[in-house]
Parts: sequence; C-alpha cells; structure tokens
Amino acid sequence: LRQVQPELRGDAATGQVRMRRLDREDEVLAWFRRIADHHETFRRARDLGLPPSQWWDRVEETDARGRKVQRRVERMVATREVSLLADDRQARRLQWPALQGGDPRPFEVVGIPLTEPGYHVLEIESRRLGDALLARPAPMYVRTGVLVTNLGLHFKHGREFSAVWVTTLDRAQPVAQAEVAVHDCLGRRLWSGQTGRDGVARIAQPLDTRPTGGARCPQGDELFITARSRLPSGVTDMAFVFSSWDRGIEPWRFGLPTSSDKEPDARAHTVFDRTLLRVGETVSMKHFLRFASGAGLALPAAAAMPTQLRIEHVGSGEAYTQPLQWDGGRSATSRWTIPAGAKLGSYRVVLEHGEGEARRAWSAGDFRVEAFRIPLVLARLQGPREALVAPAEVPLDLQLNHASGGGLARAAVRGSAMLQPRVLEFPGQEGFSFEPPRPVKPAAGASTGDTDGDGVCGNLAAVQAALAASRDDGTAIDSIAELQALVNAVNAPSAAVVRGLPGLTAYDGSNATPALADYVAAGVTGVSADTLKLVNSAVAGLSTTASDTSAEVQAAADAAKAVLALADGGTAAGTPLSADQFSALGLTFGGSSTPTSLKAKAALLSSVIDRLGVGDVNTIAELQVLADAVSVVIDAAAGGTAAPTRQQLQALRLAGVSDISGSNLTAIRSAIAASLDSGIDVDSVSKLQTLINTAASLDLIATYDGTNTAPTTATYVAAGVTGVTTGNLQLLNSAVAGLGSTAADTTA
Repeated sequence: LRQVQPELRGDAATGQVRMRRLDREDEVLAWFRRIADHHETFRRARDLGLPPSQWWDRVEETDARGRKVQRRVERMVATREVSLLADDRQARRLQWPALQGGDPRPFEVVGIPLTEPGYHVLEIESRRLGDALLARPAPMYVRTGVLVTNLGLHFKHGREFSAVWVTTLDRAQPVAQAEVAVHDCLGRRLWSGQTGRDGVARIAQPLDTRPTGGARCPQGDELFITARSRLPSGVTDMAFVFSSWDRGIEPWRFGLPTSSDKEPDARAHTVFDRTLLRVGETVSMKHFLRFASGAGLALPAAAAMPTQLRIEHVGSGEAYTQPLQWDGGRSATSRWTIPAGAKLGSYRVVLEHGEGEARRAWSAGDFRVEAFRIPLVLARLQGPREALVAPAEVPLDLQLNHASGGGLARAAVRGSAMLQPRVLEFPGQEGFSFEPPRPVKPAAGASTGDTDGDGVCGNLAAVQAALAASRDDGTAIDSIAELQALVNAVNAPSAAVVRGLPGLTAYDGSNATPALADYVAAGVTGVSADTLKLVNSAVAGLSTTASDTSAEVQAAADAAKAVLALADGGTAAGTPLSADQFSALGLTFGGSSTPTSLKAKAALLSSVIDRLGVGDVNTIAELQVLADAVSVVIDAAAGGTAAPTRQQLQALRLAGVSDISGSNLTAIRSAIAASLDSGIDVDSVSKLQTLINTAASLDLIATYDGTNTAPTTATYVAAGVTGVTTGNLQLLNSAVAGLGSTAADTTA
C-alpha cells in the first residue's frame, strides 16, 4: 500500500476492502475465470451489466469531404473501473490494522487475515488510486483470488488412466479418504471418488480435456480437479488444481514420451533381409504394426490395419505402392524388385490405411539403393607367429584368392604400412605403466630426481596433455587443489579403468568410465575436465565400429568441445556446428536426410544450443531430445506428414521459444508448414520465435469476439499490422470483434 492505508480503514468512506469466501466447485471455477477475465483489460459495457444508456459512446471523425461527423461506437470499459463485489450480498468488508499516527513510511506491507479454508476473492476499492491512475475521477478496484488450504493436490493425466495424489502441505503426509472430483472446463463432473491410504485416487477411465457436445472452453482445454478433507476441528479443507498447471514439471523435461492424442500411439516397424541393395535386386520385408496401451503393445483391429505399402525415394518423392495382406493381424510380408530406372539413395517404407482426409500413414523403416561392387578377390596378410624383439625387418605372408575359389597368380601387388604406438598392458596391472621412461632435460639448477612421490612412472606426457586441454584462462588450475585434482584424474589408479583406445571402444555407459589418461593414451587431444562428461556420453553411444580408431574418437571429442563452447547461455554468438559434427557425436536427425534438410536442422540445433548453458547439453540424451524436436520442425516446413506437437515445440522453449498454448497450436503448425521448404525461415531460434509470435498474435486477433482476451498494440505489431496506436486500439478491436475468424486470420 502506497500511502493509501488510512482510507482503507473500516470507518473510511473513500476506500473499502471486500472479501467473499467460496466453497462450491462451480462457484470456485466461475470466479477463478472471472478474476482472470477482469485482470487489466477492457470489456464491453453491456457485458459488465451496465444500463443500456451507457452501452454506447459518440466519437467525432472527419469524413472524406473534410466534414466533422459523429459516429456511435460500442463503449469499452476498463475492468479496474468496475467492482465485482460491491453489489454481492455474500461479500463482507474487512478491517485493516490501524495505521500508527504520523507514520511517514511511503510503502507498507499489510497482511490480510483469512482464518477459514477455501477460495477467497479479495477486492480493494480506492478513490485515491482512481484519481491518480484513471482517466476520469472514480474509484479504482484491484482484485485477486487466494486459496487457503493445507492440502497439496497433484494430478497425473494419462490417455487410459489418471491419478490424483493428495498430501498435507505442513507435514508432506498422504491424506486418506479425501473426496476427489474431476470436472471438465465447463464445470461438469467427469469422475468422483476417494483417495486410498497412500493418498492416491486412481481413475481407471479416460478423461478428455475437451468438453462434449461441441462446446468450447473459455480459456483452453483443461480439467479442473478438486479435493476435500475434513479436519479434526470439523471444518472441511479444500484445494483445487488445473491440468494445465505444469510449468516446470512438463513430462518432456524428464525425457519421457508424451502424446496428447486420444488414439493410442502406433508403433510400425519393418524387418528387412538387408538394407543395402543394388538396382535389379529384390528386397524382402516383414511388417509389424502395434498400438501402445497401458497394458503394453496391442494388436490393432482388422479394420484399422494398413492396406497399402508405399516405398518412397527420399529427396525426389518418387514412390512405388503395393497392396498388403496381413497374417491374422500379426505381420505382413512383401517383396520389391528394384526397377532398372530407380534412383539411388535412401528409400522410406510407409504403411498406409484409407484415402483422402481419412488417410493414415506410419513410417516403418528405410533402406538404401547404391551402385557398389562386390569384391571378387580376397586378400590375406599374416605376420610371424613368434614374438619379435627389436627386428630390423618383419616378414609377411600375402595370399590372393578368387572369391569363387583358386589362387590369383602373377598379380601386381602394392603394399602400404603405418606404424602406430602400442600401449603395453598386462592383466591385473592396469594401474601401472610399462612404457620406458622419457628423458627430460632439467632446467638449470633443478633436481633430476623423481620427487613427485606419486609412485606412477611415465605419466608426464598425460599430465602435460591434460594441462594443455584445460581452460585457456587458467582458472581450472589456478590453485594447488585444482592442479592436484587434474593429476589425480590423469593417474586414475582404479583397477576397473582400462586405458587406451580398446577401453574407449568397449565403453558402453555401464562399464568402467574412461578418464583423461585414456584419451591421451589413445592419441586423442583436446579432452579436458570440462568436456570429459559429454565426450564419454558420446563414446558410450557410438557403436564399436564407429569408435575403434583414434580419428573417430577425435572427431567426437572435437564436436563435443564445439558444442560446449557454443552453449554459453546466449551471451555471444558462437560458431554453429555442421550436420557431420553432430553425427560424429552419435546424434541422429530423423525424417528427411537431404543435404538441404540436414543443413537446416544443424543450423536450428546450433541456434538452440547457443541459447543454453553447459549444464543443459552435457549428455547425448539431452542433445538427442533437442535434435528430435528440431527434425520435426524442419520436416514440417518442408511439407512432412508429421506436425510438431506441443511438447516438441516446448522442448525448444529452453532456448527462448515461447507463446505456445493449446489454443493457438494449430495456427503455429500452419505457419511452420507454410514456410519455405528449405527450412530457411525456421533454421534459427530468432526466426522460429518471430514466426510463432506472428502466428500466435494472428490467432489471438482472429479469435477475438469482444468477450475474451483483447489484442493490444503489441499484438498487432507482432502480427505485422502497422498504424495501430493507443488512440485507435479500442475502435480497431471493436471492428475485429465483429469480423469472422476467417476474415481476420491474415496480416493483410
């Protein structure tokens, strides 16, 4: 309160404080939305219950001939000029603590005593605020809603089952036998029951957030859940929650699969006899289709089975179709002979059902058609069986055979060789190094003895490499404790750690974690304490054939270093990564794999990472979630069949993408689909943000009917509409409210 408390005293005539306590679910829901509808906005005078004589205003305008004319327009009233509780007979006035005389404080925080549980509507009336903030002398009304409760209410919504968990706020204990009710957005009860001893009420039925009968929710599709419990004093405590209250605990934040569709998610998969073929060869396929349910994977109904197989070339869109015959619904087999004129590249296998608007399609797998040669000659190279000690030369046996049988005589042969260092190891001695000591020229006056006292020989090169890979500013080793920690990490005396490239190749995330010394021994540079976690996560996800050379691991280490350098929280524009760099980390981009598509996906993913911090992208699992969301957005821009879901778009909200709600998701999807197929319109967070802001703003304008949230000047600017000012905003909104949604859904 800013110097207005005296007028809010119980005996003051210029200001009042009113309160109404609500207990019934329908009243709580209605008042909760009523407060939201009256928060800092304008409403039509007729909707606010004013007399008909106050429904219209007259404004003076200049016509085309320069004459002054008056026109009648519908009057819009600011909600802070209207009281919600002044004429409410169930509302009562509250007494404020008395202000000490002569108190000069300009700002005062005053607590409002609410002694009963339930939902309370509070409204303050102040003439002083009205004189200072309103256009005309009148009282100003400020209102809010307060829930007084000791119940914590948690709701988990599923396609087939849902659960409500009730706990106490003061002791975090489950509340048994609490009366729980679930309502739709219109207040109609969908389910009711009691919690068990564990405080959980299990709802064994689907709950649709959309009301039946074609009705529309006033503030988006959501469920309204209430819980009641009788206190020892005999008073009934109550609490409520909306299913849309999930900020900060969205399922996608925890890496869980999500779906908002009413129908079960389909899982289509095709097993190929092989996935690399040549023109003229025949590929054999076996197809499976299952639906995910609460009990596991289920067979679809016979009427829902795919009836057609579509083999589509990725890039050109050239397609071949075949009918499908299912073996009792369990599987279907098919064969396709690749025609002579078939294009080289990737082919996508799609299972289809129905036609037109009823068509459904499931991507089941892919294979490649390439021009390659089958080796007709087999070469065998064998060295001596006995151990060689400092040999001057190494004798080798070379044999060339025809693949069909028989030796290949008098063939010209040219050999090449490469010398690589080998780390000498013995079982059970993993904590020791058997490399010969390297002579180090001591500095003038320095001792040549071994005085480090760590008992480890030959670790100097590894320590030097770790020092070189640390942060350039020296902050990682500017204390004795940090320097000792780096040396300890290099030594890594644990017997479970296998040093060198074989240990990196065998690492799968469940066995011994590689240390910095392992990468040094493998000849991999640039791995530091800052990048070790992400590099290990990448190596664990790579196959053994993709991590069995130092070059492959080096590529993953370089890509990890580039990712973490880019993830600076948006403080500076970093260097974007290419699709090949992301691939070196083991990341995969779903959908289209054309060069144009991969370039756009890599650009958007780099832009997302540039807005994040290191802690958000230091595992491959976190990066793959972002890569999946990016792939769907770019493919949708290119006309892909899969549209980005709300959860996938919200996965990019960490990078600044916002303004995504259930009411405008369709408009955002349409805007993405209408962008250029190359993805250039959505290949950065800023471009995607601009597109979403424009789509959301146009959706808000198109759906405005005079009773819901009114567009502001910022809304029109975001939608690309110019010339809107605070002076003509009310008139423009009145005109938009009279138009249909299809007449105001474009900037033009």
